[in-house]
Amino acid sequence: MRIHLMLLLALLAAPVSRANTITETFTTDPVLNGWQVFGDTNLFQWDSAANNLAVTWDSSQTNSFFYHPLGAVYSKTNDFRVAFDLRLNDIAIGTTPGNPYSFQIAVGLINAGIATSGNYVRGYGEFPNLVEFDYFPNDINDYGATVSTFIISSQTNYSGGGFSFPLELATNTLYHVVMVYTATNQTLHTTMTANGAAFGPVQDAYLGGGFDDFQVDAVAINSYSDAGQFPGFGGSVLAHGTVDNFTFASPLPTEDFSQNPLVNGWKIFGNTNLFHWNPTNQNIEVTWDSTNANSYLYRPLGTVLTRDDAFSVSFDLQLNDAVAFNFGSEVAVGLFHFSDATNAAFARGGGNSPNLFEFDYFPDTGFGDSIDATLKDAQPGYAGFYFAYDNQTLQPGVTYQVILNHAAGATNITGQVLTNGVLFTALPFSFPSSITDFRVDTLSISSYQDDGFGDSVLAHGTVDNFVLSLPPPPVQNITGSFTNSIWQAQFTSRSNWIYTLQRTADFQTWTDASAATPGNGTNLFLQDTNTPLDQGLYRVKADRP
Repeated sequence: MRIHLMLLLALLAAPVSRANTITETFTTDPVLNGWQVFGDTNLFQWDSAANNLAVTWDSSQTNSFFYHPLGAVYSKTNDFRVAFDLRLNDIAIGTTPGNPYSFQIAVGLINAGIATSGNYVRGYGEFPNLVEFDYFPNDINDYGATVSTFIISSQTNYSGGGFSFPLELATNTLYHVVMVYTATNQTLHTTMTANGAAFGPVQDAYLGGGFDDFQVDAVAINSYSDAGQFPGFGGSVLAHGTVDNFTFASPLPTEDFSQNPLVNGWKIFGNTNLFHWNPTNQNIEVTWDSTNANSYLYRPLGTVLTRDDAFSVSFDLQLNDAVAFNFGSEVAVGLFHFSDATNAAFARGGGNSPNLFEFDYFPDTGFGDSIDATLKDAQPGYAGFYFAYDNQTLQPGVTYQVILNHAAGATNITGQVLTNGVLFTALPFSFPSSITDFRVDTLSISSYQDDGFGDSVLAHGTVDNFVLSLPPPPVQNITGSFTNSIWQAQFTSRSNWIYTLQRTADFQTWTDASAATPGNGTNLFLQDTNTPLDQGLYRVKADRP
């Protein structure tokens, strides 16, 4: 007799901490968005016409940083992602007399308090707590131009690897750099594109066994002084270029659209022309057009969330334009119950839209714009409809980070909207309602059909960097064994779930092998008291009551 145990459950994301995302497109003066300058202010100039930051890396000057505090300290136990665009106009080395060799231009993460102290010598000496992208042009040693990505610890220990040469950055070429640090394998992985085409590869940097830790708390564009090097053996640099489209995210996005979402579990319902993956910008270009039928770019969660659960959703949203007609309709992103939302009777503007947890933006129709966090329970019609809101305008070209939260057992939804890590609104007003229970199982970018009376919306924009914080899986730590000749599955269950042990011989037909049993929040045992004589394959089915 052969007995096998299987668990057929999939979750989109494990629980994560609250997301911290900073996005800077330089469409407005970055100093007004929390950026600061240390050192020579002339090295960093915002170009309001080109919407980027013009940078001079001049090692003849003192250490100078254009930086944005992260609002938290990140170490080797945190996952994070840094991305930016870099274009060099010109670059020269040996520009300081007595320092004839190569020297770096740099962008990355620093510890602002340490980097701005008087003892920070990047060319030689003490420069702890650093996660950085460096480029060294080729010099008279002819080792080849080098792209270097590395981490330096609090005790000035270096990460291993990370040196890629020869790898030359051409002038007047747009490079997009993405650095991803993963705490589980303690590796910094970097990818690059040049004018949209793959460039590199760039070697990974990794932390060795003797690496202590690092502590970084700011993203920064760094122009280092070449002072303090050994005379005659030092390097120097003078370069001009631009930096743009800066992002920092921690934890790592559940979905950053670095690859085609349709090969990563996402699907489209409705009009496929409303959703376009941009492989260069690594985001989703969206048209919200309510003259079309309900259309969704969606991904199943692999679980069902209810009022009993604590969870959150965050994402980046940038609108290019948004126009509403008559009484208007919404731009929507969030969670829904798939079978409800794809039902022909589902009408977001017509009062039949059960089981929603979403962000909505209503452009002005004469009563002011409205930013909403919407919760709709399973009741029919308009009953059980709650939303928190603020009458604010989402400006075109500005990236907003939206965070939606639900506390376990709560009968409401809360939300925040941030720009560059700074609170834009906490949605202070609310429309109360009597919320019963709800069921949501799908993440979606949603373009809803209008109500049939011309109350509509037409908007264009991008969505990026989804992060989900979900409850633990309903089945954990599963094992299977015989007990007194009876096959038994043991696992950690969750309350408010119903569990059934199922058996098959061919993966085609599944039979309940145990009674449906409520979870108890601890160890649960399910037995097949009619264990087959030949073979059986088992799974545990988990349902929400």
